[in-house]
Amino acid sequence: MKKLHILLLLLLLLLLLLLLSGSAAAADKNALYHQCLLTYAPKAQLPQVWHKVKQSCHMLHLELVVTPDKKAFHQCVLQHLAEVELAEVVPDVLKACAAEHDFIK
Repeated sequence: MKKLHILLLLLLLLLLLLLLSGSAAAADKNALYHQCLLTYAPKAQLPQVWHKVKQSCHMLHLELVVTPDKKAFHQCVLQHLAEVELAEVVPDVLKACAAEHDFIK
């Protein structure tokens, strides 16, 4: 019976450590997401560009599973869309990023 209590205590400690490490990883993801926004959002001059920048930062830093094609697409969006000043250009940049990285939304 005493061994069972010790085993349960060890399992509880292990669970607590896993929860703590998970919250640290979540804090790191949130920090990367906020840094992404701080880097690219000030360059966005159009509402639709701001929306896509926010969406790309979210996909790159907060989503649990992102395929390599999806990751490359969102990196392309951040790199090339953030400074677009004409609304007419936005769809062309998105299409170019999708075509370059074989990504269909």
